[in-house]
Amino acid sequence: MKIAISADQEDAKLLKRLVLDYCTEYNYYPNIELFENRERIIESMMKISYEIVIVAIDRAKGMEAVRHIHLRNPKANIIWFSDDEDFAGFAFENGVKQFALRPISKEKLEEGLERCGIRPERSNLCSVHLKG
Repeated sequence: MKIAISADQEDAKLLKRLVLDYCTEYNYYPNIELFENRERIIESMMKISYEIVIVAIDRAKGMEAVRHIHLRNPKANIIWFSDDEDFAGFAFENGVKQFALRPISKEKLEEGLERCGIRPERSNLCSVHLKG
C-alpha cells in the first residue's frame, strides 16, 4: 500500500508516526512518502498512484492540492487536515474521505484511515509477498 503525506516537516513527521503506529497494529505495512509542498506531491502523482493521500495544508493551497490530487487519481482516498471548516463542502465534492480541522489528532487520523479501508477486520496478516 502506498501512502503519500503532504505537510510541513513537523506535521509530516507526526502524521507518518501516527500512520505507522495504526497500520502496524493491524498488520498493514505501507510505503509512505513525505512531500513538503503541494507541487511535489502533484508532480509525483503523475508517475505514482497512491491508495491514500494525507494533506495537512491550510486554506487555498490545501484546496488546490486536493483538487489536483483528485483530478490525477479520482480513486485516491484523501484525508485533509485544514484550519478552516469552510472548505468542508469543497473537500467532499473532491473525493475527500475525511475532512478534519486542526490540530491533527490520532483519533481524527484513525477515523480517516478506517474510512479509507484500513480496518482490523481487513488485516492482511496472512498475506505473503515474495519477490524473485
